[in-house]
Amino acid sequence: MPAAARAAQARLQDAELAAAPTHIRSQWGNGAAPVGADTVASVRKEIAARTEPFKGDAKLVPLK
Repeated sequence: MPAAARAAQARLQDAELAAAPTHIRSQWGNGAAPVGADTVASVRKEIAARTEPFKGDAKLVPLK
C-alpha cells in the first residue's frame, strides 16, 4: 500500500472513514444503506498487503 494511503489509514478509524462515502452517496441522491465500519474493516484487511497503487483501469467493486 502506498505510504500516503497507510498514513491516512492510520489516522482514521473505520467509522470515520465509512462516513465519507456514506455522506457522498446520500448527498448525490443515492438511497443505499450507509457504509458500515465493518465494511471498511473488511476492505482494509483485504488490501493490507497491497504494494501497488490502484490504477484507473482496476475493476471497481460496489460497496455492500
